[in-house]
Amino acid sequence: MSKVLHELPRFVSTHTPPPRKYHVRAHVNFFQRLIELESWATYHSSHWDSKGLHLHLDPAASDIELGEAAWAVLRAARFVPPDHPDWSMFDRSWTPEEDRAYHAGLMARAGVKSRKALYAGAVSVSMEREDGVITLSTSVAHGNNGFRGVGLADVVLPDTVGPEALAQALRAAVARV
Repeated sequence: MSKVLHELPRFVSTHTPPPRKYHVRAHVNFFQRLIELESWATYHSSHWDSKGLHLHLDPAASDIELGEAAWAVLRAARFVPPDHPDWSMFDRSWTPEEDRAYHAGLMARAGVKSRKALYAGAVSVSMEREDGVITLSTSVAHGNNGFRGVGLADVVLPDTVGPEALAQALRAAVARV
């Protein structure tokens, strides 16, 4: 019989999970009077990136314009591991003042006077690029402040897709809702 030299307490893990693979995320928000495109910072979660690229298009933008803008924000999205100087952004939430300023800017660009009008019928498509593919996930407006998933299957594209085909896939993802 062997003797136990040291026993670890039950349910205590000594293994730190490995970091997630390199991936980046951007969002394309389709409001009725405005398309907003924004790059995000990612690690295990995603966070709106104040240093990222934020673009706005007219909903009548061509597929080429939308696709080029979508590729621009996806290329500008950042992978921010724990040793990155901007890591602290993941520990911070927006202040109410920042939230009001962000939404005031969106409402002014969209030409509406309320968040209710801004978010009415809005759809968001998240683009995540990892391992040679772009995964599109669709969400719908949830209240007057954000989006929630709708349970639709994700759309997966090769990350070699051209701007026009990417725009068509984004518009098709919106049309599925």
